[in-house]
Amino acid sequence: MNTNDIFNQPSPTASDLSLDTLGPTQSNQIHTKTKVAETEAAENHKSGINLLNINDAEVVYHRFLIVDGLIVSSEVENGQISIKRDKFPDLTYAVVENNFKAIVELGMGDNTVTFQFTKADSTALTRSVKIRMESNLRSMPVRLGVVYGKDSQMKYDMDPTPENQDPKDWINSAISKLRCAAYLWQAFTAYEMQKNGFGWRTFRFEEENTLDTMNNQNPTTRSIPKVCLLPSEETVTYIRDKQRAEQWVPSSGEERTIFDTQLDVASNALDKSKETFKNSKHYIAVLTLDSTWPKADGIVLGHAALSSQSTVRNIAVHGSHMLYAWPSCIQDVVKCFSNTTKVNEDVLYADKDGVKEYWMRYHPLFMLPKESAPPPRPPARIIPYPADNSIFFECSDGIVLIECFIDNELKAFSEFTLENLPSRKSEKTPTYTDQEKNMENPTLVKVDLEVCKTKIYGYIDQTLNFVVTCNSQSNLAIVDAAKFISDNTETPESGIKIFSYGVHGKKDDQSKKQDVLFLQDSPDFLKLPAESTLRSLSKISLIKLFLHTNNSNIGAFEVTTKDGKKTMLGNYSTSYKTTKSLTIVENDGLKSVDIRSGVWIDGMEFKSRNGRTTSWLGGNGGVLTTSQPPPGYVITGLRVYYGGWVDGLTLLYSKQA
Repeated sequence: MNTNDIFNQPSPTASDLSLDTLGPTQSNQIHTKTKVAETEAAENHKSGINLLNINDAEVVYHRFLIVDGLIVSSEVENGQISIKRDKFPDLTYAVVENNFKAIVELGMGDNTVTFQFTKADSTALTRSVKIRMESNLRSMPVRLGVVYGKDSQMKYDMDPTPENQDPKDWINSAISKLRCAAYLWQAFTAYEMQKNGFGWRTFRFEEENTLDTMNNQNPTTRSIPKVCLLPSEETVTYIRDKQRAEQWVPSSGEERTIFDTQLDVASNALDKSKETFKNSKHYIAVLTLDSTWPKADGIVLGHAALSSQSTVRNIAVHGSHMLYAWPSCIQDVVKCFSNTTKVNEDVLYADKDGVKEYWMRYHPLFMLPKESAPPPRPPARIIPYPADNSIFFECSDGIVLIECFIDNELKAFSEFTLENLPSRKSEKTPTYTDQEKNMENPTLVKVDLEVCKTKIYGYIDQTLNFVVTCNSQSNLAIVDAAKFISDNTETPESGIKIFSYGVHGKKDDQSKKQDVLFLQDSPDFLKLPAESTLRSLSKISLIKLFLHTNNSNIGAFEVTTKDGKKTMLGNYSTSYKTTKSLTIVENDGLKSVDIRSGVWIDGMEFKSRNGRTTSWLGGNGGVLTTSQPPPGYVITGLRVYYGGWVDGLTLLYSKQA
């Protein structure tokens, strides 16, 4: 994620802080700064080659860069786009109906990349950009390995026909194919992350200086992914036992007698390896070289597409039975991805989806021609709850990442993944909410500013900024967390410290404002100390909703407290007699309110602790959210903004103790 762009946004203030303005940040809004965007637009118009997902002078962290582009023309253009780079041979890709997708090979440091569009053998348009490739050394590297039996012939399945020549060096051919596949995994991950607003984020590899085979013209020595050879103590027959094949299913009368898998074969080889796989945790992808497809068995032997994690390593394994179709260098990628040669199933395994051609899925993020994308997840709303020196973040879609920045530099982060869930459940990793402790992607997360400061080396009274990301890849930026809390904290004449968290709907200069203060439940149920200022509030006993005369939104509502006081909120004069009400008895209390809102309050439903409700009143427009205080806090009132009807609603809450 480009944090410079995020934190150049104006800081939210009490006057403009609404749940809509704090809603999902779209990727095209956070991808570029205004000045850069204007420069890029001018350059696109000038050159006629529009680069849709990369800007001039942008920084990336991976070698194979996938670029989407468009030839700007009043006519339908078909032809070729040539990619010219420093120190690398040219690459050429097709332009079809003005669109192109290209993989650009980059070197470490600054790269000048020239895109040259040609048609009818003549150059029509040229566009150059500078792209900087840097190393990302902050993350643990992914390591690559090839495991094989102690009596292995060191070969993989190939179709023995004249047009398919055997490799001169089988093991180096397999290594080159694995490296190329790894670069593509890395490229597709970065491409999808950037497309969805995360910037060019991807993983890195453990590297070594050796002969680079990723370009089949003039290979030279470069720093490229290291592939570790992992000889197994087991024989090929052992590895190819059908019970160790992932696809094997016992037939009638058969019983499984072997319970280890290809993961165990690879792990044991890692344990015995001369490479260092023991002293610290590793992430490694392992290719099983001795996989094979015997047609008579109807399954791939020596293969499993499995992964496992432990305190020692995270490992993934895959068989070599489809190496025959994999590219071994960047020039082979398009050729392999578009290879419609029919698979000879007498000697080769064809992909199980029935296409029976050489092209295949190299990675889940690669979409095949004419293959429809999975339905997108709807944007999710992340709601910030200011509290005492902390902020709670709630999102029904699940929170996956919280990042803390100082002066646009990432200083600390918390990830919520299946991998670290056991650590959170065992309390080895501290948590603050039940959701953090028990959910892979918790729906409620607390950020304690003081705790965060202790995790930042050399912290000295600096401004903390946060970016929160949820499963649907929507995100929320909080600029100056301390100011955010201060702007949404107030102490009225009653002396009760009250927090609020923005506005459902809207408020503007024309909106009128009304507050009502109450206690959501009895002081005894809330276990309020005898000296608590909250005891000065009267418990809510009745809430009544009034429909506006247009029958599609809320006109007003009335709150009655136990002391008999009634408060009308909103515009009763424009409301129908149509009402819904909730009586809150002595052994019950107000728990939450469901709200549909956009530019006003479309509909509402209040709910009690014991499950009683007003039932729904109003329309079905806007976005549905549930409003309730964070753990350890209690509802102490409502704030309404209104004109002809209820425009906005804010929940007021206070600390329970």
